[in-house]
Amino acid sequence: MIRLVVNLALALGLLWPLLPASVAHAHVVINEIHFDPPEKKTLEFIELHNSGSLPADLAGWELEKFKFPPETIIAPGGFLVVARDPAALAKAFGNVKALGPLPGKLKHHGEKITLRDAAGRTVEEVRYGAGFPWPTAALGGGSSLERIHPSLNALLPGSWRSSGFTVQGTPKKAGPTPGRQNSVFTTNAPPSVSEVAHTPAQPRPGDRVVVTARVSDPAGVREVTLHLQSVEPGAYVRKSDPTFETAWKNLPMRDDGTDGDAKAGDGIFTATVPAEWQTHRRLVRYRITITNTKGLSVRVPYADDDCPNFAWFCYAGLPAWTGMSQPGKTPPLTFTPEFLGTLPTYHLIANHSDVERSQWDGGYNKRRLFGTMVYEGRVYDHIQFHNRGMASTHVSGKNKWGFHFTRAHEFAARDMWGREYPHTWNNFDMNACASPWVQINRGMAGMDEAVSFRAYLLAGVPSTSTHWVHWRIISRADEASPKGQYEGDLWGLYLAVQVPDGAWMKDRGLPDGNTYSHESGRKHLAAGMPADNSDWNKFMDRSRQANPEAWWRANLDLPAYYSFHAINRVVSNVDLRHGGNHYFYHHPDGHWAPLPWDLDMMFIPKTHWPGIIDQTRCLDLPVLRREYQNRAREILDLLCSDPAPDGGQFGQLVAECARPLRPAGHERSWPELDMAMWNHHPRTSDKGAFYRNPASQGMMGGGFERRLATPDFAGFCRFLTEFATDSRPTKNYQPNDGDVRGYGYGFLWRESKDDAIPTRPTNKEIASTAKNGAREFETTPFATATPAAQFAALQWRVGRFTAPGLPGYRDGKPWRYEIEPHWLSDELTVPVLRTSIPASVFKSPGTYRVRVRHRDTTGRWSHWSAPAQITVP
Repeated sequence: MIRLVVNLALALGLLWPLLPASVAHAHVVINEIHFDPPEKKTLEFIELHNSGSLPADLAGWELEKFKFPPETIIAPGGFLVVARDPAALAKAFGNVKALGPLPGKLKHHGEKITLRDAAGRTVEEVRYGAGFPWPTAALGGGSSLERIHPSLNALLPGSWRSSGFTVQGTPKKAGPTPGRQNSVFTTNAPPSVSEVAHTPAQPRPGDRVVVTARVSDPAGVREVTLHLQSVEPGAYVRKSDPTFETAWKNLPMRDDGTDGDAKAGDGIFTATVPAEWQTHRRLVRYRITITNTKGLSVRVPYADDDCPNFAWFCYAGLPAWTGMSQPGKTPPLTFTPEFLGTLPTYHLIANHSDVERSQWDGGYNKRRLFGTMVYEGRVYDHIQFHNRGMASTHVSGKNKWGFHFTRAHEFAARDMWGREYPHTWNNFDMNACASPWVQINRGMAGMDEAVSFRAYLLAGVPSTSTHWVHWRIISRADEASPKGQYEGDLWGLYLAVQVPDGAWMKDRGLPDGNTYSHESGRKHLAAGMPADNSDWNKFMDRSRQANPEAWWRANLDLPAYYSFHAINRVVSNVDLRHGGNHYFYHHPDGHWAPLPWDLDMMFIPKTHWPGIIDQTRCLDLPVLRREYQNRAREILDLLCSDPAPDGGQFGQLVAECARPLRPAGHERSWPELDMAMWNHHPRTSDKGAFYRNPASQGMMGGGFERRLATPDFAGFCRFLTEFATDSRPTKNYQPNDGDVRGYGYGFLWRESKDDAIPTRPTNKEIASTAKNGAREFETTPFATATPAAQFAALQWRVGRFTAPGLPGYRDGKPWRYEIEPHWLSDELTVPVLRTSIPASVFKSPGTYRVRVRHRDTTGRWSHWSAPAQITVP
């Protein structure tokens, strides 16, 4: 039997005037929620409070999945805390007595919490969130979510505040308050605001904008005021500028059914912003102050919000743009508004000097500056931007960007196929498609990075996503200048790169784990994992030693590493090195997986940096090298043996990535726009680099010459395909040989080569006698040139691929590839030459390839057989 009596009477003897007079009773409420402690510490808790005049017996009650033990009593005016880690909570908050553990983790962006009595009846329910209309600082900012007063409706966001902020919004020094009175407690609560909206979401010039606020207050509302601030193009106002707090104009909001208010007395207050406020490229910020009849006021967004206003952006639409690759010497190219809308359009609104300093002033290297981003009509105000890069930061002139969004205002991006990413981003990187150290790749338009990232992912390596964007910056008064093509909003083609953080792990279905960069340290901290980098330091120190097989198997995700190393060879990741240009993900099970990063020096037929990492030491062990070679042969067979643009392998990968850059039905392409904007841009360092043919490049391993079949984007697409497939007429592949034809394929082929492997089998479909529709296939017997090796196993696989023009293709979906998992048999240790594959494996439209391979008693797998190909319409 456990008897817990929580008897913390309110020491100040405060009255509860918001509670109606009634008979004595117990009244248990959910009073405080700490759902996202800083530094991922295990300090989550939920606090209950008995605001009644009688003790509350919680025996048999349930808070989510936590069941209260017998004789759990909350005294009148007392508190009870249920914690995820009671010992950690007691240590952090002064020996607070808490029950627990609270099962699971509280969701950071909101969930429903239910308190039920012993009979299963709902006592109280809270559906909390993060970001207006809910408070914001509780989302990892060190605050908890505190109820202003126990009598207020728990379902109303306005009944809650972040700890450490008064209800009116004044910050004060106070963190979470488990087991005691909330820091925001008051007997005089201000008005509650549950919704703010404006329509239209993105107005056009001349539109009137209707702003509404849903407001409630038992004492009655005296007035509601809309505060407006206009930000003109070329005159950006940072929130750190003194002008930000002074340049506001007021409009009254009404709930009397007049001046645009839809219905009198419905609690929805309305103001109509006149049409003259809406001009092209203008940013309009707003906030709202509500005052009740007692004179208590509240302004929204709340003071704990790093974005202290709402906003809309007025836009008339994309204008056409005309530019020349070399002004005065090459023909003008015109890009229509319809063409410019084929890629996602990202607008940055910022101070012009900040933009220029960020991109080209070494004194502002990585310095964060304030700006506003607009995408799909949504305004992300007061973001921070900066330049990116290590040694390559200012090399090409067209440089990289980094963006960071305010708490609870994460960026909702769309992927290469136009789908929303499953989870929003609190930061992302944007690369310039400029191959800074390999200027002979100018005109490739970021394909070197996009194709490589996707190749790693297809091979099973945890890899980030990329997508191209149309980048525009409003930092000057004029959208375009008669002085020249370079002075205007258009910056052109860039590649957004997802950062490997918590949102990325969720997208990939990976458990939350730490991620690390050699150059910049820990990038993401997972709950329950070391916050002092000790896991990283220990792993790296040990990786640089000679280790037994058991250590590598226990600590390195070997399948991911094998594929990572193999794809490095295919795409010739020559900038990869020990301690640089890659990340690591630490899985909670203890395994580490390498992550590709900084892929802007690719498809080079010479050595530069070593192209390997510290963990390559694992391949010194013959058994692990054999496993790697088995995987390398798979990648050659399943990804690098078909150059066709619809063949389910590397040629198709190039075609898929190129498709957004050459939108169907348009005369122009994005690589042409990139050339017209940047080939002779005043900031470009190597002017005229686009599509030089032939072109020479020097690397640490020596120089080489690159020739394109045609000096244009199509020529680069063919170059990429031929580099990664068996395209060399004479199979004389050698590392560092400088011949781009098949170089990536040949490098991996050399590493995979083993004369002792079993003979490559063949297979064919045979007439099926199965009544269930199964398909039957037959392979040749096991054979080997190694006398000591015997048959050990055989395995069948079915791959399915889709592409435009093939069965099963769906527009707006990723194309499917043969290397992706579809169906794989067990390793069959009896040498039966025939197999039956269920009909369900072939049920969806698509092109299927059935292959078989053999393994010998030394652990060597043969190549996969040539495929038996089946088309299902």
